[in-house]
Amino acid sequence: VYIVHANNQKFISDKSLLRLEAELDPRSFFKANRTQIINFNYIRSFVTHERNKMRVEMKALTKDQSIVISQTRVNAFRQWIYQQL
Repeated sequence: VYIVHANNQKFISDKSLLRLEAELDPRSFFKANRTQIINFNYIRSFVTHERNKMRVEMKALTKDQSIVISQTRVNAFRQWIYQQL
């Protein structure tokens, strides 16, 4: 598991993604899919992607590195994002 900082630096973590998810504040962090957790404060935009997915562009990533919210997580993402707004 590695963590990407806002300035695009990468740090290796010895914790599993599941453990990180449990330790992070759920108001600020969301498990987007099986491999990525995102921080609300660094979301640039989000749009519907394919049929039932969402594509999220992050401030620290380029557009070709956007994160896809999995089909099984998209409803939870919508609820989470609207709670933040």
